[in-house]
Amino acid sequence: MTTLPLLPIVLASEVTSLAFIQNIGMPGLIVILVVALLIFGRRLPEVARSMGKSIMEFKKGLKDAQTDIEDEVKRPAKSPRQLSEDATREAMSKNSAEASPYRTDGQG
Repeated sequence: MTTLPLLPIVLASEVTSLAFIQNIGMPGLIVILVVALLIFGRRLPEVARSMGKSIMEFKKGLKDAQTDIEDEVKRPAKSPRQLSEDATREAMSKNSAEASPYRTDGQG
């Protein structure tokens, strides 16, 4: 009886698919830069500006998420009794906000 391996076998061609990048020297990088300048041309400052803005927004989002997490960690934990009272209070306010078929204000 043979057993199959749990992890899939990775072929050598899959691992070295980006190995050609290691062989690019300074002349190759210059050629790539010239081609990029020809393709983007006048839009290059605009592209760089939009990339900078997106990176700043991403960092801002990460910072906001981190502060939210830190605030939640610093907030004192509620006891089960407090959680139960809060849930009851919320349910009561939700029920009172809904229209009741039996009105108590004399209009029914």
